[in-house]
Amino acid sequence: HTVRRCFEAESNKCEKSTDRPICYCSPQYRSSWERGGPVTVRDGHYCLLPVSISFNDTRLGSKDPLPMDGSSCRADAVTDLENLARLLNVPMPNISKLLPPSVFQTSRGMLSYVQSVAQDLSQFAIIRIVDKSPGSMWGFCRAWVWDQTTAFLHAEKYSISTESRSDLLQGLLDLVQSKGWVASDKARLALLYLIGKGKSLSLKHITWRPICAQSAPVIPRWRLRLAARAFTCFLKFLSSHITGSFLHQSIQDVGRWMLNLDTWQCTVIGEADCKDQFNRILPSDVLRHFHEATEWLRSECRWRAPQMFWSLHKYDKTLDRAGKAAAFNFDVISHQELTELLQFCLQNDSFCVAAGSCWSRAFALPMGGPFSAQAADLHSLWCFHLRKQQFYSLGKLSFSDAGYPLWVNSRGRVISLAQFRDNILVASKGPGSSWAMVDVCNILQRAWSLRVLCPCISDSVDTCQLTCMSGQLHALGVAMDRRDGYGEVYVHPSALTPDWGLKQGAPLQSPWAVNETSLANLFTGVLMNCRVFLKSWAEYLLSAAAWLQISLLCHHQRAMTVRACQKSLHRLLSYTPHNAGLSQRWITYISHDMPCSKTTVRSKLGQWLRVHATWDDNRYASWHIPHSGPHTDWCGDWSTCSGATMSPQSGGGGRGPV
Repeated sequence: HTVRRCFEAESNKCEKSTDRPICYCSPQYRSSWERGGPVTVRDGHYCLLPVSISFNDTRLGSKDPLPMDGSSCRADAVTDLENLARLLNVPMPNISKLLPPSVFQTSRGMLSYVQSVAQDLSQFAIIRIVDKSPGSMWGFCRAWVWDQTTAFLHAEKYSISTESRSDLLQGLLDLVQSKGWVASDKARLALLYLIGKGKSLSLKHITWRPICAQSAPVIPRWRLRLAARAFTCFLKFLSSHITGSFLHQSIQDVGRWMLNLDTWQCTVIGEADCKDQFNRILPSDVLRHFHEATEWLRSECRWRAPQMFWSLHKYDKTLDRAGKAAAFNFDVISHQELTELLQFCLQNDSFCVAAGSCWSRAFALPMGGPFSAQAADLHSLWCFHLRKQQFYSLGKLSFSDAGYPLWVNSRGRVISLAQFRDNILVASKGPGSSWAMVDVCNILQRAWSLRVLCPCISDSVDTCQLTCMSGQLHALGVAMDRRDGYGEVYVHPSALTPDWGLKQGAPLQSPWAVNETSLANLFTGVLMNCRVFLKSWAEYLLSAAAWLQISLLCHHQRAMTVRACQKSLHRLLSYTPHNAGLSQRWITYISHDMPCSKTTVRSKLGQWLRVHATWDDNRYASWHIPHSGPHTDWCGDWSTCSGATMSPQSGGGGRGPV
């Protein structure tokens, strides 16, 4: 149990009711609202921005665990650990240290208290997490959310179904069984609801983000996941055969593209967004593109087999391939079955429950569907293939050393593109680079027949201000600073502002619910996921400092946080040639000044590297083997300095505490 799950369970029950709720936004009910925190008024309705719950003078966050009460819960946990240790054939850990009895006594009554608060508040409020800030929860009037949801569905061209939920569900089950597929025994229609966006605090009104949760689909989830992997494998195979394709299927592929920008000395970079992909792409167009792309691949690869198959490895996704594998550790799905599943999920299974009714949208991609993201990627990729001639206005197509497409015009401007879902990264150098974003957005809008907007454009500004192409970028969980043709990338958590302050509430669990091991595992996981973006020693040190900043801003114990960050940094650097011991000393050094701004951390890092790193002109290394002659890649882990703050001539500094 967590605080978030307790409130969401009650909110989901309220969302499924068939009658419009009563509005309790009046002074006589204000005291009941204030049990969930301070009350604010938006559009004439009470709101909790944010929900604040305390137990025994301890504030509870949305991610905080809620242990069950008493010694019986501890006995059940011990039994589960003993069974797990026996299954894995590993020694049993120290139970008294891992599960101290004091924890189960101090938390007595916490779960029942949170559940009672959730039940009381859910009678008149819908309480859910905040978009892009899962550490906070907001509460809104149920009647207001009902009206907002109805208005959103009508604006998105949803239509109310005249059949009942049970009839719709039974019809889908009959259709699944008629095709010979396995149907789920506990199938339910998807639930659509709205959550507030974090940026609403700076606006005069609440902006919403729709969420479509499909907890129990008609077809078993494991089968849909296999089919989605086969669709992704098809997209990778298709993209590899389309010359000039800039579609990337994973964050790791985007990271390799960003590291390749230094080879042709990119100077500016920006990000554009494709708006309303799911609303403007027709399922019939996706199925037509899927058929056309299949026939084109047959002709391009000269396939003579009457049937196509996709082999999916059970343990390693990188081994997925086209063809029928004979090994036992592969799952095989035919292309014909993939086509039928795609048609079923895009055209038939498009129903959802919201605001007391069943809704469907047959003329757009279903929100939250298993193939919706891949269908949008197929649309952009195949439209690029059909209208490739339009991209010649960017320049002549060439390729970098790593094989990424580059468009070079007669003036010497170079443009490189990378698309991941609805994000398009634009990198450029040369004369006219400030206009690169405008040119790319115009071409993509014509080629895709979708809206592609740069960050300059908003509700009040309808033209690009030529400020979106710069040397700085915050996207996909990382930040990039480019200077003199070289880039410095570090992990930038989405919970931090550009100057390293918290955007919303605490994104981590409360200090009372976190120990050193769990914090170290958290740091290791997030840093390892973004390891493909990092290259130089300074980038690893700056990334670790960013998560150290978040933990300290969440008021975690400083000594425990430093030890956890040192453990995670040691694990991370075991995959690199950089000095792990010296990197741990950097964590100790910078922890005395944190939390602080990013500018301060960068300045401190420049001073620290000036003392502890080995320098060779504008290159530095964490270790070096003494030798005669010039330095080479064999004598140290040399990294190129990308900014004045990292140079040995930056001045200041001195040796910190060791």
